[in-house]
Amino acid sequence: MLGIISTLAQASSSFSDYNFDSSYNSTTVTDEEAAAAALFGFGFLAVLFVFLIAFYVFTAICLMKIFKKAGRDDAWAAWIPIYNMYVFYEVAGRPGWWVFLGFIPFVGGIVSLVTTIIASIDMAKSFGKETAYGLLLAFLPIIGYPMLAFGSAEYKGPAGPEGNKQVPPAAPQAPVQPVV
Repeated sequence: MLGIISTLAQASSSFSDYNFDSSYNSTTVTDEEAAAAALFGFGFLAVLFVFLIAFYVFTAICLMKIFKKAGRDDAWAAWIPIYNMYVFYEVAGRPGWWVFLGFIPFVGGIVSLVTTIIASIDMAKSFGKETAYGLLLAFLPIIGYPMLAFGSAEYKGPAGPEGNKQVPPAAPQAPVQPVV
């Protein structure tokens, strides 16, 4: 082991006559420049935060109006982050538990995207709109939600399979006897 180390030391000494170029100029950042960069970053994040809050408030107002049009008593649910999608799925006629599929590791994002597209198409049909309008709701909600919320569309009932369930009669009906 000691022999290997001494061999490496002798080999490295042969590089001593090599002229390494140390003329590289490195510039240092002054405190003022660092402060300006930090201020710019903070300002950018502050503007982004305000924009995201405004988007959330606008979307929640639109969803609240949509839920009211659908006759929901819990229109306030538009302000609760996961529960609003639960109600969205129910209004569209899809099972509300679909919202929890987005929490599946590795595939949750894709599953959530697919279920949101399906529910958005059913939501559009629930208000008498076409499939293309449902795609607008899914991919450009900033345009689709206010059109649905503040437009003249009326809720026609859930369009998904959960809304089309036939309720069987509570008890068998006796035949009606004619009066003689």
